[in-house]
Amino acid sequence: MNGLSRTVCIFGVFMLGAIFPYMVSFDFLIKYMVMVMLFLAYISMPITGNPIRRTHIWILLANLSLGFIPYLILKPFLDDYALTAFMSGIA
Repeated sequence: MNGLSRTVCIFGVFMLGAIFPYMVSFDFLIKYMVMVMLFLAYISMPITGNPIRRTHIWILLANLSLGFIPYLILKPFLDDYALTAFMSGIA
């Protein structure tokens, strides 16, 4: 699927949501649809035998620290801001 067809599909989903607002009763299916979409996207990824290197560990630690350090700093003050900082840092 190329970039244009993905854009058209996303726009089509938004239009269907605007046309059929009563479909909100099927919102429990969203997590299963996302799982299927991710599964299909990862099927096309080539899996090679790349070994885990030291740089992979450093990147993982940096990613986790960008989430946990702001969380631990903000946690005593406001839980909502701490969770927001954690999610932003992890992303």
